Amino acid sequence: MPTSNKTLPLVRAFTIGRMLTFSPSKIAVGITLAVSCMQVQAQDIQFDIPAMPLAQAIQQFGKVAGVQVLYSSAELNGKTSNAIKGSQSTDQAIRLLLNGTGLVFSHSDNAITVYAAGTDAGSINLDAVNIDSNAIVDPSTTEGTHSYTQAGPSSTATGLGLTLRETPQSITVVTRQKMDDFNAQTLKDVMKQTPGVSVSYLADSVTLFARGTEINNYQIDGSRTAGAASSLGAPINTGLIFDDMADMDRVEVLKGSTGLLRGDGNPSATINLVRKKPTRDFQAHVDAGAGSWDTYRSDVDVSGPLTDTGNVRGRVVAAYKDGNSYKDNVQNRNTLLYGTVDFDLTPDTLLNIGFDYKERQTRGNSNSTGARAYDLSGNYQGKTSRSWNAGAPWSGYNLNDLTFFTTLEHHFDNGWDAKLQFNIEKSKIPEWKNATVNQPGETPSVSRYTGTENLNKGLNVDIKGDFELFGRTHQLLIGGDYTRNDARMNRWRSPADYQANQLSDFTDFIANPQNYLSSGGSRFPEVEGNWSPRDEFRANTTRIGTYLATRLNLADDVKLILGARTSDYKYDYTDQSATDGSYISDIHQKESGVVSPYAGLVYDLNKNFSLYTSYADIFQPVTVQDADGKLLDPKKGVTYEVGSKAEFFDGRLNASVAYFWKNWKNTYESSGGRTPTGDTAYRNVTGVMEHGYELELSGELAPGLQAQGSYVLNNSELNDSYYGLPKQQFKFDTTYQLPGALSNLTVGASARWQSKISASSDYDTLEQKAYWVFDTMTRYRFNQHLSASLNVNNVLDKKYFSGINGFDFGQGLYYTWGEPRNMNVSMRYDF
Repeated sequence: MPTSNKTLPLVRAFTIGRMLTFSPSKIAVGITLAVSCMQVQAQDIQFDIPAMPLAQAIQQFGKVAGVQVLYSSAELNGKTSNAIKGSQSTDQAIRLLLNGTGLVFSHSDNAITVYAAGTDAGSINLDAVNIDSNAIVDPSTTEGTHSYTQAGPSSTATGLGLTLRETPQSITVVTRQKMDDFNAQTLKDVMKQTPGVSVSYLADSVTLFARGTEINNYQIDGSRTAGAASSLGAPINTGLIFDDMADMDRVEVLKGSTGLLRGDGNPSATINLVRKKPTRDFQAHVDAGAGSWDTYRSDVDVSGPLTDTGNVRGRVVAAYKDGNSYKDNVQNRNTLLYGTVDFDLTPDTLLNIGFDYKERQTRGNSNSTGARAYDLSGNYQGKTSRSWNAGAPWSGYNLNDLTFFTTLEHHFDNGWDAKLQFNIEKSKIPEWKNATVNQPGETPSVSRYTGTENLNKGLNVDIKGDFELFGRTHQLLIGGDYTRNDARMNRWRSPADYQANQLSDFTDFIANPQNYLSSGGSRFPEVEGNWSPRDEFRANTTRIGTYLATRLNLADDVKLILGARTSDYKYDYTDQSATDGSYISDIHQKESGVVSPYAGLVYDLNKNFSLYTSYADIFQPVTVQDADGKLLDPKKGVTYEVGSKAEFFDGRLNASVAYFWKNWKNTYESSGGRTPTGDTAYRNVTGVMEHGYELELSGELAPGLQAQGSYVLNNSELNDSYYGLPKQQFKFDTTYQLPGALSNLTVGASARWQSKISASSDYDTLEQKAYWVFDTMTRYRFNQHLSASLNVNNVLDKKYFSGINGFDFGQGLYYTWGEPRNMNVSMRYDF
């Protein structure tokens, strides 16, 4: 490929093993090529390009306008475009796109050159690298936007690819920038700061809630993944809550019933994690940090073209974390390796393949055994220290999880798009030993699980595009999906002589309440001898669904969204004795042809404000039984929502207010009795109402000032005393890059408040009063490559319960302490 001696150096094709060897001085030069050498048309063109990373916006612009756009990637890095919408000339559109970025353009023949103001465009020589703007790009990427909002479209709600304002449901996006600013390393950390989500702790077990109901729908890149499931205290799959987030671009949380694309689930929310994608220009960074409780973490992220033309692009992300905890004898170690490659098979066809490998090792794990506030007889036990841990130092597990995924996308000449996704995930826990103590004088709980495996497979295909009807352009989506989850686990009994021989001294020790309060499970002797098999768990879940959605353009300012899904669901679960082969549990469920309708209406009041209303439902099969041992009917939740959404500063700031009410057409609550096997018995109830308000804003309040905040109120008539959930929440996170001579400094703060929570047992009620928690962040950028950050969590060292839980039949009341003040300092180098 001929080049001039004045040409900027290109990042050549590289292999994954050489990614880290590139000099930071090398600059990737991108050239966006629109349709082949078309003449620039003088007439106006219809544009609809939201604000997004400038390099992506220019590619979208070139494709729509049919022009070649030349630029230096170094000049575009870190810049965000303005939105352009409506009919205008090519020059008008590119001028608006670049407004406020410090860049200008020159227009010659069929090409537009973008360059920094004050630079002589004629002196810029660019390589003739052909990167076709017809190549499929993701305009929703938040990485590199430096924003707390998503300007591009989201498909999480309807699959149609609508902006937040165009979506007639509450949807929250946590961007890559916010995760980096507040050092949110795991999904648990992200959800703490996510509007409308409650994070409830039961010792080391974490449950997420929205609108008063547990969240049990998890997705990665829009494909369903196995959430957290448990059986008699052992994880069949530990879910995503503790995984490292270094490989994720953003997290989208859709509130309410989500049956249109999801099928079954709770009418609470769907959490969709979106992976980072390969970039068209070279970029890389290395990050290393250290924090409280001997915690150390590092990550590396390298991305860019693998060929001179850029038609093959790759990305590798690796992260490692090793640390202890504020709880006694807890050790955690996480490893992540993520790799993905994009292939432009043609300018209109994109193939993505990749893998995600994760390891997790934990010791001192107490599973779901928190500190007990009241014993079986209702006697108050006193409070433990925040470092108290019910788990033994050797209690824990090793997990490894491997996922392969692929996506094939094609853009047809008629404007329609087709997508095929497939993923297969397998997680294993070869052995998990669990040892915890609950209260003075009580026999310690010791269990062992082996052969825990979870295999999750998913296939999704859809096609969408525009169609003309009654002189207007509308959108249509048709799709289908298939998922299959197979889980297995074996449970063992501890050696018969364990208590008699190994625990004699310990049993005497825990009889003293003072020893119990100070030591917890720290003096558990590790089990010696041969375990004996107890029972085997097997679970299989199959879901098949088809769905259709359309967005009807009734008028320029009125859009009607209609859709429906048909779902088939099959679940088989057995708990079989390993000694005599008898079935302890034998559950078989099948639901066929379940229809989940969807409707939404959006009315644009003006340039900034819209009104909307929506209807959505979802069903959730249950495994609980009534007093006669009969399975209850599936739960069905219908969500109605009305509200207003607004966007300002060309989409850089989004705001919404919503009122929702949720009608449980069918759900259940405790009946106060027992099943024939001795478990808690439940009964179906109908007509239960939950309602509330949600106010949220996210994005740029002023130049350099990013924020995301919310106020949520939720009232429920449902009688559920197991988890204590707040009725009100307030969250506000903000960062500010100082102006002028102090522009290298960014400061920020996070504030979280929740109303009181309580949980009840047969004897007592445990309460946590309303409280505030504050976090801070500071980042200083020494130059364009090197920066340092300091994060301090719970800066006022507030002492509070992060979860309280009540159980029926005199099992007591439990609590879990929130994290004390802690800090993390890190250094980052961007190449």
